[in-house]
Parts: sequence; C-alpha cells; structure tokens
Amino acid sequence: MKRIRGGILVCIMFAAVVFSAELFAMAGKPKNEVLPAGSQIAKETLDGMIAAYSGRNTEKFMEFVANDFTGDRTLLDRSVRKDFSLFTDINISYMIDKAVPDTSGKVSVTVTFTRSHTVIQTGNRASSSGSAELLFSRSGYELKLYGMKPPLIFGVSGQ
Repeated sequence: MKRIRGGILVCIMFAAVVFSAELFAMAGKPKNEVLPAGSQIAKETLDGMIAAYSGRNTEKFMEFVANDFTGDRTLLDRSVRKDFSLFTDINISYMIDKAVPDTSGKVSVTVTFTRSHTVIQTGNRASSSGSAELLFSRSGYELKLYGMKPPLIFGVSGQ
C-alpha cells in the first residue's frame, strides 16, 4: 500500500511540475500570444526558422529541418543558400491559421504569410503572400520541419 501511495505521490508531483512549467512559459505573454500547446510550439519553431532565414544563417535554419525531411534535405539547403545569393533584406510575417497534431507525432501547420525581399541584381523590392502548409515532426520537446507544400516560404529560388 505504501508503494502505491508513493507512486501516486510521484505522479502528482510530476504533473504539478509540468503544469507549473507550462504556466511559467506563458507568464508575461499577452493573452493573444498564448496559443494552444501545439500552436505555441509551432510558433516558437517558425519564429526561430524565420529569424535564421531573415538573418541569412543557413546552418541555424537547417537545425530546424528534420533529418528525414520529405523533400531532399540537401536540395532545401542549396535552395536556401541560393535565396541568400539572390535576395537581401528578407522579411516574413505570418499568422498560424491552424496547427493539427496527428497520432504519429507530426503536426500540420497552416499559415498565412507575407514574404518580401530585395532582389540583389536589380535592387527592386518583391513580395508575395499566400497560405502555406508546413508539416513538422516532433523531436523531443521541439518540432522539426518535415515537409512543405507550395507556395513555399523558404527556398523559393529552388522552385
């Protein structure tokens, strides 16, 4: 009986720690910034990807891409590098329309985005917008880009 009570106490303490960690993560964020758990993780992942991409940091960007990326991971790396050789002053804004987890550990995220950049060769500003679907796989407590459907947000010069 003591073992059962001890096991129950450990479970309760673990649940309290997890709940407290989620509350701590949400503390100080405006109410419109607090999203459901899957959406919040997707937002943090997308924010990191966009920061690396806008900062023209290929290595950091590729850290957000799953090793088993459904497209060709090497091709995505090349396309991102080509973007950086063709464009400067890259800006991406987005809004998550939905984030839907599945039973296999993947999360399908649909975003509405606006992407703008300056074409290095001409100095002209170009922009595009649309709705894109990104598929992420879980890697521990992180999400990694597993697949993308056009219109692409990243690696657009490889299309």
